[in-house]
Amino acid sequence: MYTVKQLSDLAEVSVRTLHYYDEFGLLHPSKIGSNGYRYYDEAALLRLQQILFYREIGLELAQIKDILDQPDFDLTSALTSHRATLAETYKFDPAFRKTFEQFHDDLADYLHPAITSYVDAMEDAELAQMLADDAVNKRRG
Repeated sequence: MYTVKQLSDLAEVSVRTLHYYDEFGLLHPSKIGSNGYRYYDEAALLRLQQILFYREIGLELAQIKDILDQPDFDLTSALTSHRATLAETYKFDPAFRKTFEQFHDDLADYLHPAITSYVDAMEDAELAQMLADDAVNKRRG
């Protein structure tokens, strides 16, 4: 179990964001202690990973909630789909692909996929996009 602060540090989002996701009905704490502290388990980490992915590709919170709350939502299928989308989008960035492939492989092996691997992948993607944008801008001159 992770406290809200530990989870916010792992995912590199603010504590306020996690509280908002709870208020919005997108990510509820797995447990609330007698002291009022919010605690999150492995399933919550995986759900947060999905939320961060969908935010990264530009979906609104209401859209994300609709997707994740579907009764037939399957995490493994979703990650496979994300992998294909990201592979196409960032095919020119082998570092990003390697990071994301490792994350996906960890899940496929039923290991706990470290959310930091996901964050690293997103940072790699942002860097790759900046480099691509710079190259396009240089060509336009």
